[in-house]
Amino acid sequence: MRLLSLQDGRLSLTKFNKHIPSYAILSHTWGAAEDEVTFEDVSRNEARNKKGYDKIKFCAEQAAIHNLEFFWVDTCCINKTDVQEFQNAINSMYRWYQNAKVCFVYMADLSTEGTRQTHQDSAWKVRFRQNRWFTRSWTLQELLAPREIKFYSNDNQFIGDKGSLVQELEAITRIPASTLLGADSAPFSLEECIFWAGDRESTYEEDKAYSLLGLCGVSLAPNYGEGVEDAFERLRKRCHKKRNKQGTIQVYESGGKDNWHYDSQAHEALQLSRVAEISPFAQSHPNNFEETETGPLNKTTRRLVDIKRDMERASQQRDEENMREIEREREQKTREINMIQKQQMDWKVRNEELHKQVYGDMEKRMQKQAEEHQAEISRLQERMEAMSASTSSPASNSVALVTQPREEEDSSESSGSSSDSQAEQRRREDRRRREQQQQQLRQELDYRIAIELDYQRRFNDPYFLEARMAPVRWNRGPCNDPFCDICRF
Repeated sequence: MRLLSLQDGRLSLTKFNKHIPSYAILSHTWGAAEDEVTFEDVSRNEARNKKGYDKIKFCAEQAAIHNLEFFWVDTCCINKTDVQEFQNAINSMYRWYQNAKVCFVYMADLSTEGTRQTHQDSAWKVRFRQNRWFTRSWTLQELLAPREIKFYSNDNQFIGDKGSLVQELEAITRIPASTLLGADSAPFSLEECIFWAGDRESTYEEDKAYSLLGLCGVSLAPNYGEGVEDAFERLRKRCHKKRNKQGTIQVYESGGKDNWHYDSQAHEALQLSRVAEISPFAQSHPNNFEETETGPLNKTTRRLVDIKRDMERASQQRDEENMREIEREREQKTREINMIQKQQMDWKVRNEELHKQVYGDMEKRMQKQAEEHQAEISRLQERMEAMSASTSSPASNSVALVTQPREEEDSSESSGSSSDSQAEQRRREDRRRREQQQQQLRQELDYRIAIELDYQRRFNDPYFLEARMAPVRWNRGPCNDPFCDICRF
């Protein structure tokens, strides 16, 4: 066992094996794990950096007032990294509190608010009863084990001891005053311990069973992760085995675990299976139990079980209603999806029909225009060939002259040399005019050929065909712009 001491403002740990000096012990509720002073913090002299140092300092000061050098605090006197030491501490906790000279209960969430209030004050009673210390599993044995207990508020004000507060403690914990004052001592029956534990809470669910080990007078290797039901089943078997050895048979097995169940929701034992002999606790508290075929059943537990059953029923009804609502929403969504899919199919069919109509009309129109352009190209080619032939022929000059009126020819012959020069000038002008016409025809031919090639390219281009459908989709006609890439056809 390790004990703390405060010397020159510094905490130190001392390990004792056999001869353990008198010591004080602290009972408290844990805060956040990172705020509590650990074994490692004391070893590294870093305890002052934690919020939990205040209650350790409080315990040291109270121990000094009671002429005690050493004191014990669970947060920092146990090396939790050592599995064997931690298991031994779980089984020795009750004995350590029992052997302490005095136990200081530090109620972290109870304040006297700067005024000295007594436990006769009604407002103080409400705050005292609602204190978190009475809701934790481990504080049950810390209340019953020590010989002397003193209660303090979070501002280190003395509230009272177990004797002066016994009526309040009995009302809060349902533990008889005689038991609180030490007339009855451990080991207690498992039935009594479960009744006293009630709906106390713990950080790890298995601690609901492990915190009763000392009260039942048995040892059990902790196995965190096994679950609260398995932990209570092992505790029940250990208590049964111990009672068999002592010749006091109160519980015997008849079918194993299924005959005894611990409900983690209600935090109560539903039933101790096959009670062959009613325990003294049940005999002394007949109003707390009802007779059943398998023995006395805790009425408080029955009430909690009934409440749980009603809650489960209501939860099941809510789940069924939610499932029906989800099914209705699913059907509604399915109908909407089917309607959307039908609309998409209708749009697709209409789009395909529109494609066929537009593509068919476009193909006919483009085919007709292509034929017209081809005929125009052929005509222009013939004209160019004719003009080329007339230009290169020796009689080309005479062809133009034949077209002149006979009167003009007669006058030119009579005019002499002046008329010859005029005729030559006319021939040159005619030749220039024919060259210009030929050049224009060639340009027009090139343009028509380019248009024909562009038609063929666009006719085979799906993007262009899709673009041609745009005016139809937009419910308007072509723009009739000859330079429009979409409407030029």
